[in-house]
Amino acid sequence: MLKGECDELVEGEPIHLKEGNVLMMDIGCHHSICTLHQNDLMINFNNKNISFKFWDETHKKDSFIYQYIFNISMQNHNKQKFILFPKNADLTDTMDEISNEYFSGYKYRGMIIDNYFNILLAKIIRNYPMIKKRTYDNQQKNIS
Repeated sequence: MLKGECDELVEGEPIHLKEGNVLMMDIGCHHSICTLHQNDLMINFNNKNISFKFWDETHKKDSFIYQYIFNISMQNHNKQKFILFPKNADLTDTMDEISNEYFSGYKYRGMIIDNYFNILLAKIIRNYPMIKKRTYDNQQKNIS
């Protein structure tokens, strides 16, 4: 959620997105978005071509999020259909870069956005290494 707030229904569960929240959903996750207001801005990143070519293989064992994203990239379904991450400046900065590039109209923006998207996923893994529940608990310690 880039700006404002929004209510969503995800797999039958009501979710309230606040500015800066990131909602990651598995392939085929059922969801609907309630009406956005004039100052709300939600961005949907849909990248089915996630590249793990450069990712560190050591994270497979110690990161639930890495395994979650890996399953999505291989089109394997996860038992957990979605994860909600709270606002994080590191993630927000990268999302801002993606949206700025998208609206820039410059050549090669698609390639640049794809790379920023992989950076965003790596930052999610770095900031939320071991989560195994639908909503990341703000009280858990972030590991940078």
